[in-house]
Order: sequence, then C-alpha cells, then structure tokens
Amino acid sequence: MRSLLNLLAVTHWISLDPELRSDKYLGWYWVQMHLDAEQWGASLPPSWVQSIERHYETVRQRFEYKDSKGRIRMPDCWYQPEANTIRDIFVQTDLEKQYEEGYRPLSGIEHSDSSAFFAMVALMERAGDEKRIEIHSDLFVPHYLRNAFQYFADIFRICNQAIPLAPADKLEAIASEALAFYKADMVARGIAP
Repeated sequence: MRSLLNLLAVTHWISLDPELRSDKYLGWYWVQMHLDAEQWGASLPPSWVQSIERHYETVRQRFEYKDSKGRIRMPDCWYQPEANTIRDIFVQTDLEKQYEEGYRPLSGIEHSDSSAFFAMVALMERAGDEKRIEIHSDLFVPHYLRNAFQYFADIFRICNQAIPLAPADKLEAIASEALAFYKADMVARGIAP
C-alpha cells in the first residue's frame, strides 16, 4: 500500500511538468548505473563500463545544479532540487493529508517504528486491570483495500492520459462504480467518507 501511495504522489508530481520530470525520472537510470559502476566497476566487463559512462554523460547535465554557494552538485535523488524529500512531492501535489495519514504511518510500520502501530492498540480491550492488544485485527482491512484501489485508479488515470492503455470512459465507469461502492460502505458503517 505504501508503494502504491508513493507511486501515486510521484505520478501526480511528474504529470505537473511531464516532459521535464519524466525525462529526469527515466534518465536517472544511467546516474544509478554510473554509481553502481563506480562501486563495482572492477567486476564488470570494460565494455559495459564504457557504455554506462557514455549514457551517463548524455544525462548528467539534466541533473546537475548549483547549490547556494555556487558549486555544481549532483543530487542524491532524481527529483532533487525541485523536491528535497518524498514529503515535498506530496505537498507539491496537494496530497499532504495522504502523506500524514497514509504514507507516514505506513513508512513507520515499514521501518519498525512502534508508534506506527497505534491504530492497532488504540482499540485494545480492557477487562479490569488487564489490557488485551489485538495486533492481528482485521478492522482496517476494508480501509486499506479502499485506499489501495483509489491509489491504483488515480495512477492508472494519469498514465492512461499519457499512454492510452484502456478506453478512458470504460476506465472511468469502473473507477466510479468502485468508489461509489466504497463510499456507500463507509456510510453504512457510520464513517464519514
């Protein structure tokens, strides 16, 4: 789910300046290959290293920028310096709420942050002085499935605008029907959509 949400934000961010950002997104492959060749070059055939270096030189200038001291720098990530962090990408695409309520807690779970599990322990049962934690609760599964579908539908819409893989009206009908189902389910459960 975290990966889908990340992909949703990145896809939206790229769509704000598709020519420049998609070019950088794809070009970063050669920057990463260059870094890998620097680290592992001795174990690679020389012809591979030469090919990597040729491709790297064709994309390098897309990424280089001047820092505040006027020095030429190569960023650590393909989206820098326009965005410095994944959070910046979410903020620039008006997805800050999704970052705070979805990406951040899912990242906490991914990186074993015990506070990220708060939603699972907040509803713990109490019996006298005893507390019971239901770690394997399936309480949030419908919400996760709804969110995953919404993220996928948004990603597919954006991608379908650039490279039509499905008829847009059919895709929109499927997405709208599913979103209406999830909204009705939330209303039935007494949860505001």
